[in-house]
Amino acid sequence: MKVQILVSISLFLILGVNGQDKIIDSILPNKKTKFNYKPLIIPTVLIGYGLIGIESDGLKLYNTEIREELSENIYDKFTIDNVSQYAPFVSVYALNALGIKGKNNFKDRTIILGSA
Repeated sequence: MKVQILVSISLFLILGVNGQDKIIDSILPNKKTKFNYKPLIIPTVLIGYGLIGIESDGLKLYNTEIREELSENIYDKFTIDNVSQYAPFVSVYALNALGIKGKNNFKDRTIILGSA
């Protein structure tokens, strides 16, 4: 074990000495890259809102009011959304029963359905 460590360190030192002195960017050799901060604005605002919202009573109240407004108009009656979640896998079996063959056989389809 000690011999392997010594060999690794010596190879690292030998190969490190023979490396390039200057790192050259082959894609943009003459152009300095600038840090683009624009993609960080929205995540920073959302993370900041979340951190402030942990302790701020005003934000907690605001979030509670929004949650209540969204939940007061939810109907318990039967809607298309209740059925549409099952439509994809029912259609696969129905199409196979009608004679339209799919990419997978019955066993593979059932395994895929179980894993989904």
